[in-house]
Parts: sequence; structure tokens; C-alpha cells
Amino acid sequence: MVTSAECRLHNISVLGKLKIGDLIEFPRNFYKHWAVYVGDGYVVHRSGNDRDGIHWNPSHISSITGKAIVKMEHFFTVCKSSKATINNKKDRKFSPRQTQEIKTAALMNIGKEGYNLLTQNCEHFASYCRYGVECSDQVSKFLIIAGIVVLFLILGLLLIWFIVRKRKKGQKKTK
Repeated sequence: MVTSAECRLHNISVLGKLKIGDLIEFPRNFYKHWAVYVGDGYVVHRSGNDRDGIHWNPSHISSITGKAIVKMEHFFTVCKSSKATINNKKDRKFSPRQTQEIKTAALMNIGKEGYNLLTQNCEHFASYCRYGVECSDQVSKFLIIAGIVVLFLILGLLLIWFIVRKRKKGQKKTK
């Protein structure tokens, strides 16, 4: 387990390495929060009331869609107790915009509201700012896993249906 002091030292080191336009990943319990570094210790990110733009309360529809706003906050405010990571891994897939374009895209969206877990989350926003493309690896992985689970459920139900059908035919023949 990492102590809060170790986490803070780690994040101080990350902050010292950040360049304007870098994407920052903040691990949370069940997902990763994303932001764009805009300089002077500040990040821009899509965020909800819990500062991450995601709500896990099942009684609220906002777990899928809801109110979130693009805001600029200090790096350490967004870090919370997470160990931040510079993550520009999508540079291998997409060409990053020029530094000033990334910063402008982030700043121009401050105050805009909107949130959808599958199509308009914090990772979509950060990717849009850096690459001009809204995408989320977290959502893609989730959808692939969900698709595989659904496929196996369908195959399992078909197998059960065939077994029951075969047994019924066998019972009719023995009568």
C-alpha cells in the first residue's frame, strides 16, 4: 500500500515532467479519470459533482448519462489520493495536435455541460483535446468484455434449449 506521502512525492515528480497538452490518467477504484495539462499546475477535465464526472449511485440515471461540466482545476485537486500518470499512449494511433491547439481545445470547452459514460466521458474529452478524436479505451474494453459475456450467455441458453428439447423428444419416444 502506498502512503499519502509517497503518493504526493510521486505526483510532485509527475507535475514536474508535465508538458502542456499531455494527457494525465488518475486511477480511481473502478476506472481511470482523465485530464489535459494546460500549464502552471492546472488541468482541464470533464467532471461531475464527485470531480470525476461519474456517479455510481444506482438510483440515479447519471451513472450512464448526467450532468458533468468541463472545468479547470489545480493538478493536486484532481489527483485526490491517486498516483497520476502521464499517458499519451494514443500517440501511436493518432497524431497529436500542436501544443497550442490542444490547450485551446481544452480551454474553449470550459463550462460546457454534458456527460455520457459510453460516448462523452472524461477520457473522450481528453482524447478530443489532444487528437481531435473522441475515444475511450476503457469504454472499448468494457464493450468487448460485455459482448463476450452476452455471446456466452446466448450460447449457454441455446445449449440448454437443445438439451431440454432432446430430452423431451427422448421422453416422447419411450412412451
